[in-house]
Amino acid sequence: MSKENLLLKLVANLPPVNEGSFTYFDLAKHYDVTLNFIEAGSHLPAHTHEQTVFNYVMEGEFELSISGSSRVYCAGEWLRIPAGQSHSVTAKVAVTLLELWEK
Repeated sequence: MSKENLLLKLVANLPPVNEGSFTYFDLAKHYDVTLNFIEAGSHLPAHTHEQTVFNYVMEGEFELSISGSSRVYCAGEWLRIPAGQSHSVTAKVAVTLLELWEK
């Protein structure tokens, strides 16, 4: 999924706020935000979340296994983990993730 498509999913159900010459989406009203630091060599076994989670990889890279397939995500990429979807994470290098959790 392209970055643009993922960003559209992120704001799909949010009302835009128009202020003069610019428009924004107030993510804080609709998402809880966490900043995660995953140590190099870490493996998080398969688990699920009750809500959809959007991740932005700020630093590093990691492998996400979900729905029977795996993919490596690198700094600068967004990803989406649907609610209830079992997934695991393996980080060979240190990773910093910005996470947005649907409320």
